[in-house]
Amino acid sequence: MTTKADAVQSVESTKAKDGNLLANKCAITGMAGSLGATVLSVMGQGKVAHLIHPWAGMAFVGFALWHTYLKSKEK
Repeated sequence: MTTKADAVQSVESTKAKDGNLLANKCAITGMAGSLGATVLSVMGQGKVAHLIHPWAGMAFVGFALWHTYLKSKEK
């Protein structure tokens, strides 16, 4: 049986997680997009693909670090 204090604590932790929910979704979407761009640019031929590839890789690393920071902040 839950008490009122447990219910309040549960609501507070949900609010804290919801605050990071948008940032977390943005980080995950950014990781997926930049990884896709990295993979597609490595398969591509031409000058544009060679210019996009390192930037997409750096963007992926940046989004991954941001995602890791958000997850460590949640705990």
